[in-house]
Amino acid sequence: MQIAEKILVGNPAGLHLRGAVKLVLLVDRYKSNIIILKGFRQVNARSIIGVMGLCASIGTELEFVFEGEDAEEARDEIRAFFEQDFGE
Repeated sequence: MQIAEKILVGNPAGLHLRGAVKLVLLVDRYKSNIIILKGFRQVNARSIIGVMGLCASIGTELEFVFEGEDAEEARDEIRAFFEQDFGE
């Protein structure tokens, strides 16, 4: 199963280091392959360097592509993670 979901960065500090680390740790709990797209840039959501390289400030729209058996669960939890401003 493949799912694409656009998610807006709402945290005032953007997707900063602490948020990026939390995101990578969250993604690691899932078997699905998760890719993040920003414009023409594509990164593996398991890569802290890749996630930080997106330079996603507040208001940035990121597209997540989830592919695998637990794609829906991963999408739901990652969407909630962003909606809750990374738990901060």
